[in-house]
Amino acid sequence: MRNLLVLALLVLCGCGSEPRVRPSSEMAQVVTLPMQLDEVHASIEVTVNGRPARLLLDTGADQIVLSATAAQRLGLPVRSTGTRGFGAAGTYTASTIAITDLGAGAIHRRNLTAYVVPFPEEFVYDGVLGTPFFSTVLTTLDYQQRTVTLRSHAPLERSADDVQIPMRIESGKVLVLASAARVTGWFCVDTGAGNALTFFTPAVKQYGLRDAFSPSVRTITGVSAGGYTRGTLVRVPDLTIGPFTLKRVVAELSEAEQGAFASDQYAGNLGGELWSRFKVTFDYANGQMSLTPNETFTQPFVGPRSGLSASLVDGVLQAVDVVAGSPAAEAGLRIGDVIEKMNGPGTDARRVTLALHAAPGTRVRLTVRDASGAVREVELVLRELL
Repeated sequence: MRNLLVLALLVLCGCGSEPRVRPSSEMAQVVTLPMQLDEVHASIEVTVNGRPARLLLDTGADQIVLSATAAQRLGLPVRSTGTRGFGAAGTYTASTIAITDLGAGAIHRRNLTAYVVPFPEEFVYDGVLGTPFFSTVLTTLDYQQRTVTLRSHAPLERSADDVQIPMRIESGKVLVLASAARVTGWFCVDTGAGNALTFFTPAVKQYGLRDAFSPSVRTITGVSAGGYTRGTLVRVPDLTIGPFTLKRVVAELSEAEQGAFASDQYAGNLGGELWSRFKVTFDYANGQMSLTPNETFTQPFVGPRSGLSASLVDGVLQAVDVVAGSPAAEAGLRIGDVIEKMNGPGTDARRVTLALHAAPGTRVRLTVRDASGAVREVELVLRELL
């Protein structure tokens, strides 16, 4: 379980995209681009009206989205305001902008509408590449090789190891049938989310999942446009998609009462911690997903080990949740403490996140400042909480 997760799942009201036919006038093209991986978040460099931008690859987003900072840097004026959108746990207001040309290597899409969304401070990208782009190309994410291959009007060369999984597109969302914790249903395919499995609140209540697992950890699980997500973390015995079964998967039982994670349309969400174990191809036009397990397929899913959720608040890294009885609580950390140093001088959100998921027994030394300004040293000894 990644802590704190950046959840980029985005839904813009009334703007869901359906599969589109790839432009008939376009020559057959195949482009392979380097993919940057931040843990399991995949991104590529594109051009927006000829200027470089780095976009998160997010099949959970029904639109193309930019941050306000990126839109300003790229010289994109706001066209309209007031579009309502849904993050994982809450709503927000977006603005629209026009993109004349969006380029990924030699593949270009023109005259697109995009949205400017208030991303959280943890969001390190210029924006999100979503359904309006993916629905026009065959997209292969090879997490092991760290490449993205885009095919426009070019046939997909399949290997003997590829397994075809039916998928459907509904209001711009990619859906697959999956089973976990004795729940079988349609799950959103969300490469922009960091965790493996989230059950949406209605499914949690319908199937009584909150009382079905022990141990469990109730905590802040992520942050997205719309605010923090809170849920209960558990391990489910298995998760099955087509012929593939993964064991002891860390799952979030959402507590969201609004936003995408409160939806009763689907059972839940399947995120990057799952998809990074495959080479995965999305064929929107034909409603097919191709999966090939990679070398990480059998690696164990990492659960919470610190009990600390830390988030950027006004530019500083702050404890936003401390689980009772966890290493963080035992070390004396309190909500609101500002983390100034970790294992020596300096700190940054990514380095702290990685340190808090080190092997059990690892000692993490933090210098923190409380609300009164007092500075103290604390030490966490990590252990498995699930």
